[in-house]
Amino acid sequence: MEVELTQLAAQHGFRLAPPAKPELIDPAKMALRLPQILCDIYAVSNGLQHEWFRIPPLHDPNRTKQTWDSIQRQNDPEHSKFLSGASDFLTEFLLLAELGGSDFAVFKRDDRSIWFSQGQALHKTNLDLLDFIRTTLREVDEL
Repeated sequence: MEVELTQLAAQHGFRLAPPAKPELIDPAKMALRLPQILCDIYAVSNGLQHEWFRIPPLHDPNRTKQTWDSIQRQNDPEHSKFLSGASDFLTEFLLLAELGGSDFAVFKRDDRSIWFSQGQALHKTNLDLLDFIRTTLREVDEL
């Protein structure tokens, strides 16, 4: 995973954040039911950001300023800027990424498929997480 993310960062011109420590990943994995591939990403870089595409970091109490708007916060129905109060939606989906404006990407919890919002509609992809990241980074660079 480290090689893939390092190549993507170099190719698209963004920096990788410092890795999340296992003591941050393990509790978040349990609490949010994070897929292993997302945990693997966090072990290399605690979040990704390139212009309007962002995978939020895990909250790190030692780096609160940089990790305040975390994946934990995004998936908290009381605090999510995307789905405020939508606990039913968050039972079925895990908010994964910000796609600019009010659009977002999610994992469907039961089959780990990736979906993205566009306006008021939700669309299913046939991509795994790395392919979704690659595709989105290409779109960022094209716009």
